[in-house]
Amino acid sequence: MSDCGKKVRLLRVLGGVNHRALVVAFDHALVLGPIHGTENPLAQICHFAEAQVDALLLNLGLIRQFANTRLPRLLPSIIARIDWTSMWSAASNNGHGDLHTRMAVELGADAIKTDYSGDPASMRSVVDDCPISMLVLGGSRQASDAGALEVVRGAVAAGAAGVFFGRNIFQAPNMGSFLQQARAILQGVEVPQTRR
Repeated sequence: MSDCGKKVRLLRVLGGVNHRALVVAFDHALVLGPIHGTENPLAQICHFAEAQVDALLLNLGLIRQFANTRLPRLLPSIIARIDWTSMWSAASNNGHGDLHTRMAVELGADAIKTDYSGDPASMRSVVDDCPISMLVLGGSRQASDAGALEVVRGAVAAGAAGVFFGRNIFQAPNMGSFLQQARAILQGVEVPQTRR
């Protein structure tokens, strides 16, 4: 059995060597309910598509709605959320980031979404020890967009394959501006830092 199709789809998300992915996690309402930014999901999905994000993480119900709706021509890749296991979420904050990433590799993962360690140097050691692409997740909403953009900068400095943000995008005061700035940072363009 060939996995060429999977490789092509993964390449659409991760891009090539000089590309860092911008993935939007938009699956929160299944567990958290209609939190701020998720009230009109199809309109938000259109905004993400117009911003040319690389992929969207959606629950199965939103994928069905998404598939039955007229959306912009250039659609991002879709990643289906099929489990809600979060037992490892605290591991990377306790110095065990290498453990859960290694476990994922051993289980056959194609890419990993993991917590940001807090600084580029420690994150770099986790990224360097991982033989597959690693994306840094945004976690809870940062106190400001500037704080969230610092995580993007840290992910880039650590050599991550990109970021996997949810609330830091769809709860941003100006989502379009935040997406533009995040994409610029991921592409290596200097974006002026603002106060946190």
